[in-house]
Amino acid sequence: TGLTFDRRGLLAMANAGPATNGSQFFITFAPATHLNGLHTIFGELVAGDDVLSSITLNEPSLGISGTPDIIERIDIVEQ
Repeated sequence: TGLTFDRRGLLAMANAGPATNGSQFFITFAPATHLNGLHTIFGELVAGDDVLSSITLNEPSLGISGTPDIIERIDIVEQ
């Protein structure tokens, strides 16, 4: 697709290898070029960076742990 994890705010499907895509997704908080070719990017934050900044960062592999936030509602708006 030509998309790369070169910036903050990218929405991608999490997977553990071939044929393992499911319902988990993630949003990048910073460039993450080590993920290029491993996960499918399917969206990008175009507004609301303040909301992204308010999400609790939880990345145990980096020694960053916090109480995960709960998503109560998501609105998908087509333009």
